[in-house]
Amino acid sequence: LNVGLGEAYLVACETAFQRIGTNDPDSLRPFIAELRSQPLYTANHLLLSAYLVAPVFFAEEALDLLGTEPDRLLCGFEDSAHWVSRCVIEQCSPHCTEETFKRLERAVLGYTTPFERSEQSSDCRGHAAYCLASGLASSRRSSLTNQQCTEWQKRFSEPDGPPRGIRAYSVISPIPKEEAESFSDDDWLRAITKHN
Repeated sequence: LNVGLGEAYLVACETAFQRIGTNDPDSLRPFIAELRSQPLYTANHLLLSAYLVAPVFFAEEALDLLGTEPDRLLCGFEDSAHWVSRCVIEQCSPHCTEETFKRLERAVLGYTTPFERSEQSSDCRGHAAYCLASGLASSRRSSLTNQQCTEWQKRFSEPDGPPRGIRAYSVISPIPKEEAESFSDDDWLRAITKHN
């Protein structure tokens, strides 16, 4: 398995946070303060990962941040764009105050990605909010959230699940090798037009 430097760095930082914060979550505070001050995607990913080390301990802080800065909700992976923030919501939302829960709930219900706001995406508008709202503690959700989740479920079926990781596929030429060896330029142009 080839892992790039970026992925290796994230995994190493998450492992370090886990080791540092498991027995003493308060010792993560200097790292959290630094990461909160950086308006970068990777810093946000690491910040939310640090909160996941001790979700009960950090519940109020983590969900207050997501509720007041909803741009941070876009945190996950290519095939599950909100997975990390959804995990934070799922693990922290049973433990925060009612006020923080309600603020986060409002932020999640109103959340849309830039793509969802574009004209060509009307069929997927609401999907990101559904993925996030499905992580809210079900016993604390408002009737409005439950109703909206029911509508989203009818429309989208299930929310995004965990990331599946790197996948590889084979693309096979529609032209057999023996035939392609004798192709002229005109043959290739016709084949490109046909199989475009």
